Amino acid sequence: MAGNEDPPGHRGRPPKRGRAFIYILLAVGIAIWLATGD
Repeated sequence: MAGNEDPPGHRGRPPKRGRAFIYILLAVGIAIWLATGD
């Protein structure tokens, strides 16, 4: 993984890993929000 260029076939649809990472960030954010908001 060197350089800033995307590998071929990487347009239009994000990788599943990226999507899972976003969901994990959302889950962590909500958990922190609930923990601090109580």
